[in-house]
Amino acid sequence: VLHGGAQSNRIGGDPQTGSAPIGQGNLISNNGGNGIALLDSGTSDNVISGNRIGSDLSGTQAWGNHAHGIEFNGASDNLVEGNLISGNFVGGVDLCCTPETRANVIRANHIGTDLSGSAPLPNQAMGVYVQHGATANTIGPDNVIAYNGSAGIEVWGGRSPANTITRNSIHDNQGNGITLWGENIDLLPVPVVTSFDRDAGSISGLACPDCLVEVFSDPNNEGQLFEGEVRADANGTFALAKGAAFAGPHVTATTTDAVGATSMFSTPTVGVRSVALQLDNPHPYTRVTSRPSADLADNFIATTIQGPWVIKNGMADAYILNQLGVKRANILMNDPDSNLLVWEEPETVIHPVFDTFVSGLVEMGITPTYDLTFWDKDAHGGVAPSPAPRFKTEEEIARYLDFVRLIVGSFGDRVDCYEIFNEPSYANSYQWIEVEDYINLAKRAIPLIRELDPGARIAVGSFHGWDDGYYQQYLYRVLQSDLMPLVDVVSWHPYIGVLTNPECGQDFYYRYEPILEEIKALATANGFSGEFRALELHWSTPDVQPGNPCTCYDRTCAKYYMRGITLHRAHEVATGYVLSDPASTRALQTIATLMAEAHSADLGAQVDSPAPALKVFGFAYPSGEKLLALWSDQPVTDEDPAFTATVRLPGAAGAQVSAIDPLGGCEQALVTHADGADLVVENLQLHDYPLFLRVQ
Repeated sequence: VLHGGAQSNRIGGDPQTGSAPIGQGNLISNNGGNGIALLDSGTSDNVISGNRIGSDLSGTQAWGNHAHGIEFNGASDNLVEGNLISGNFVGGVDLCCTPETRANVIRANHIGTDLSGSAPLPNQAMGVYVQHGATANTIGPDNVIAYNGSAGIEVWGGRSPANTITRNSIHDNQGNGITLWGENIDLLPVPVVTSFDRDAGSISGLACPDCLVEVFSDPNNEGQLFEGEVRADANGTFALAKGAAFAGPHVTATTTDAVGATSMFSTPTVGVRSVALQLDNPHPYTRVTSRPSADLADNFIATTIQGPWVIKNGMADAYILNQLGVKRANILMNDPDSNLLVWEEPETVIHPVFDTFVSGLVEMGITPTYDLTFWDKDAHGGVAPSPAPRFKTEEEIARYLDFVRLIVGSFGDRVDCYEIFNEPSYANSYQWIEVEDYINLAKRAIPLIRELDPGARIAVGSFHGWDDGYYQQYLYRVLQSDLMPLVDVVSWHPYIGVLTNPECGQDFYYRYEPILEEIKALATANGFSGEFRALELHWSTPDVQPGNPCTCYDRTCAKYYMRGITLHRAHEVATGYVLSDPASTRALQTIATLMAEAHSADLGAQVDSPAPALKVFGFAYPSGEKLLALWSDQPVTDEDPAFTATVRLPGAAGAQVSAIDPLGGCEQALVTHADGADLVVENLQLHDYPLFLRVQ
């Protein structure tokens, strides 16, 4: 530990000087806390080099330190160079907790690899944390940050500005290569790649004005191989010609601004070269600007935040949700699913951090729906019972109603809607409620909620599991019951599948659209006149769920999310998703802005294209502006297939039309011509995800 203003010390040295195998270096492993800590203001000008921190002597096995490999808290102007920092129980390096943690340099280390730099020896969490105010530190050049159990580098928690990440090899981490989260989510937007040719080694796009753009190749979505750098011009336009092919297979980029803050990696390219939005279009690209929730009208898009640990750990808060652009949030303080239950965590105590979170949502203009899921933990003494259908006795129902009183009484001044249980049809689990018992429970809870909070809306549903006819029939029985005139919202979790694997919902995906309309018709026929919600759209990546055949590459997941949200809004169904990967997050931010105040409309569009399974949906805004969504609904692939299309918009001659690519993050004015009263767009390039035409 170096603290209290310790200066000009060296821990380690040249591993080639002195006795083998680590010479002047030290073996710093198997400690009960951090391996090395540099603490307090004035602790500066120290050097940590040539050590093995968390590994065994050979640098091939994990011994670990029980916290971070190296922790900085208040120390400044120190150098960490040439160390192996791997196998630690939390992160490799932690730059933490105060703006006085500043001007430290982390360079030429192996973080998460073995001594060779090529084999995994992961830290269990992030490779490098930068958090809660640490500022003006430099990570790079020449670090190898790979194979860690979460992000390679994560800048999170309180605002931590001006931290530079430069010329590293970042790859194969279980999370993102670089994550900006918490109050840093909007620190700096990623570069937008508008054109590239992998074989020619050329790339161009949009970044912040006068910012430095670093380009990388990677097998996935990080930055394994540094390819070159270029500075954007005063308009933010950049172009790099390497003079040789990029290694690929994917190309990503980061940008660093004038004060030294570095962005996340851009959405990775796919294929050998880019596909234009419209062939032979001379107009420049512009960056799509997404707006926060507080600045948007309702877009009928929600995200789901479940359990106090999500809030306590900084994974989600009102600030983050505001930047995502969602206008609704499905929340609960309790555990969401029986397989995630922590029986020791009380469910009848209102956590102050959660209470603050709910107030923050309202301040940001985000409407909360509270999921009234109750596990009856006190009745079971904090011990999990055997799975059995719930709410068979009056005693258990009475305890549920007491729970409803507590939650509605605590949050009724801020919560708009209450949902009666999460996924009650989940058979052979502790959240299972047989359908007639569920209907009875809802009938008992509804008048109580109306009494306690007369203005609240009430939802039934959250039904799931569409791969089995039992679950669909469960929902249909509720839709046909006398609950329908009593409630304001019907919700379900469609889980509409990964299309490249027949075992992952492929068949259901292509049957889903008529089922969606059947759900609406059944409910309406039985007296329902409220809002429909298809929630918890979720696709996961292989690094989050290793071995799961129903996962997809993060850029591919983004395509599914865009399809799912656009489809539901075209059917006037509110929708929502579970927080996911960065490519999806950026696309969803764009969709959230586009869908604000948008409602389904027949624009009479005529589309001529060889694209298979063509989807065309129209939307209209109160301003009179129109939006047209088009895509090929073929099975989603990791590549970007392109299909030429001609679009005719009746009566729109003279309108201005631009194309918006939410995945690419760019917009371009289109070349059009008039044919009588109609407007015609030729040579449009459609993909297997929604392209939007904005008609003004």
